[in-house]
Amino acid sequence: MPRGRPSNFISMTFGRLTVVALSNKNPKSGRYWLCRCACGNPENKEVRGDNLQSGKVASCGCLLTEVREGRLPGRRVGRPAAEAVAQQRAEDPLYRAMNDF
Repeated sequence: MPRGRPSNFISMTFGRLTVVALSNKNPKSGRYWLCRCACGNPENKEVRGDNLQSGKVASCGCLLTEVREGRLPGRRVGRPAAEAVAQQRAEDPLYRAMNDF
């Protein structure tokens, strides 16, 4: 492994995931780790180490569910967000003036 990267992630936390053990999954594409989510999901999730470090995987899937249901303030996704942006543009006189050019 390159210098500066830990080779043992056990007990480290990445987002909502805490690494509990090294997985038995075939490591051809990188090391996989068993992680437990802070949401209380009883199943461990197998995650590749580089995805943990980069932040690509931050939960067992509960975070995406919360974002979709709107339980996390400040995050918008999907059609309602697009409609809100379109409404703001329609009401903004500067944006309407830009369409004349």
